[in-house]
Amino acid sequence: MPTMTFTKLLQSIPSHSRKEALHQVLECQGEGIVVKNKKSRWEKNRSNNWVKWKNWRLVKCFITGYNSENQYYDIGVFKGEEVYKAGAFLHGLGKKEKEILNQIIKKNGLLQNKNMYAISPSICVEVNYLERGEQELREPYFNRFYWIQSLKSVRMNKCC
Repeated sequence: MPTMTFTKLLQSIPSHSRKEALHQVLECQGEGIVVKNKKSRWEKNRSNNWVKWKNWRLVKCFITGYNSENQYYDIGVFKGEEVYKAGAFLHGLGKKEKEILNQIIKKNGLLQNKNMYAISPSICVEVNYLERGEQELREPYFNRFYWIQSLKSVRMNKCC
């Protein structure tokens, strides 16, 4: 159970060590940490003077659809016997993975309209995200495909 409550969008966490700061962010389910060199000024581009670490959450789900216009994949989990939309992702797949996945969905799915394919729960994926909204994930990012013996184990949990 968290020992601190975040009341601001940006909060300084006083600590005496990196380990202590990381522990506090994880304990409070913070979004991440930005660490900067004390002597550096803000830099527009990435540098070693300003480093960001994100506290990714992970959801196991299955692909339920594909939009060929915007390239997003819809994902879901079971809530009881019904499929619950968990969100959608675009980033993280390699070029070859994306080509193969699109072929599978187009071959085995149902074209619902000009751009949208629906597919029965069968392709399981893990997706990283920062926080969850109502049927959407913030900064969703494909992590990996995974294989399970029963789709019924892909259930709604505290993440979705």
